[in-house]
Amino acid sequence: YTHMEMESVGKNCPTCHNDVYHIVTKKNPAFTMAQMEDGKACGACHNGKKAFSVSDDCATCHAGDIVYLNEDA
Repeated sequence: YTHMEMESVGKNCPTCHNDVYHIVTKKNPAFTMAQMEDGKACGACHNGKKAFSVSDDCATCHAGDIVYLNEDA
């Protein structure tokens, strides 16, 4: 689902972004793509079943240039 679709049926940010992902980003620990693909952080829901997969389309989340860390390369 897109954010717009969720809002259109009365769902708001905390519906999904609560225990796993905090809206206030300072509360979120650092994580890698590999960890997300393993079901951690965003990947807990963005697994291709509950929501689009973190591996589907990089531009969905990365609006600008993607900076790769060594462990992601």
